[in-house]
Amino acid sequence: VIMDFRRTTEDNPEDICEFYNKAYLRQMVRESKVPLVRIEAQHTGIDEKEGWKLGEEHFNGLASELEVAEDARDILISNLAVEFGLMNGTQGTVRRIIYQHEEGPNHPNPDCQQPQVIVVDFPKYAGPRFYDDPERATWVPLRAVTRNAEAGTGAMRTQFPLILGWAMTPWKAQG
Repeated sequence: VIMDFRRTTEDNPEDICEFYNKAYLRQMVRESKVPLVRIEAQHTGIDEKEGWKLGEEHFNGLASELEVAEDARDILISNLAVEFGLMNGTQGTVRRIIYQHEEGPNHPNPDCQQPQVIVVDFPKYAGPRFYDDPERATWVPLRAVTRNAEAGTGAMRTQFPLILGWAMTPWKAQG
């Protein structure tokens, strides 16, 4: 689905990609009975509450909160390995969400609640394989990335460089 706007505004709270993608994700998890995972960004160099107040535009697109589930369509928002097809705008499907600890997002230590990796199938990925299984040749384990705030505050945000991708703007679709 192609839509004109990506983010919610006061004038247009619903007819946008963000609203459509979250609604579609919720419908998908209800029907397929897979867990919805809400990943909160981690902030350093600034109080956590202050970090949340800074929008994603201060951190090169990294959201303060990311909702995702296995089988969710997503779009990469960073250039990770352009030579292999992992660049801003690359579309994929989440295949696995892997935590370092058994407690996963319920770990008592907030620093351990974020997944260790999100495995995404990027059909156009043309790099070295991470898995021996030929059916997983385009599966790529992604780690969260850290970006400095553009405002020069010394703040940093750590989050996975993904957005949901069922609906997108014409500009992202062209990319």
